Amino acid sequence: MPRDIVLSAFACSSSAPCSKWAKDLFREEPLVLTVPGSGGDFIKKGRQWAATGDAFRAALRELAPQHKDIEIGRRALVTFSAGWQLGDEILKSQVECDRLDSYLVEDGIHTKSLEHWIRFGVRAGRSEAMLLLAHTQIVPPFISTKETNTGIFREVGARLGPDLSTYRVEPEAVTKPDFPAEGVTIKSGAPATTRRWASDPLVAVESRGELHRFEYEGKDGPSHMYIAWHVAPRLWQLLAGRWNTITLPTVEIRAGDDSVA
Repeated sequence: MPRDIVLSAFACSSSAPCSKWAKDLFREEPLVLTVPGSGGDFIKKGRQWAATGDAFRAALRELAPQHKDIEIGRRALVTFSAGWQLGDEILKSQVECDRLDSYLVEDGIHTKSLEHWIRFGVRAGRSEAMLLLAHTQIVPPFISTKETNTGIFREVGARLGPDLSTYRVEPEAVTKPDFPAEGVTIKSGAPATTRRWASDPLVAVESRGELHRFEYEGKDGPSHMYIAWHVAPRLWQLLAGRWNTITLPTVEIRAGDDSVA
């Protein structure tokens, strides 16, 4: 029986328990493979695995050899921050772009070379795949995730023409109705910055087919981590909704939060 695979880079931790989400949210638990390392490692692995002709099979052989010969079902990438560089290399392969079912991008993509991202985005815009782009408003000394994510969405729309669909992701899908009364506090960075939220900072949503862009207010380190710890669970729920059903459920995206202990 085929096994769905989620390849994750920089996106899983004790505060973002991907394996638990995989077990709790999916009808058939996908196998989560966590790629170790940092930015340079992700570039190297992405290139190396894509060059074999089957990046996910190569990842299985290296990260979970006990599963190296399983039949691979659907494929998903989940990356946070610098982890986007793994997906960037994999999507450069037309074969990998066509095989990939879903990609959850958490505050990543810092490049002006977006053609392969747009190519996958067009598939998502046609609902042949799913691409979730969740980002902050951080302005780094290089191209920002807001600029790249917005650019991808805009160019996909230009290539597909007028959107006649009625399906939309509404804010409830990436927020939590029962936002904790004490709020959410995150301390991050060096020197450390502390920020507290009394409500979810979602400020903009765009949808086209299964291409969705979620913009969150915030330009600091804690805002960056908010995506990884408190937005990520909702992105995983959207992935589970796609993989659990043949017909995608109509879900909604409004402001609130998701907390992960």
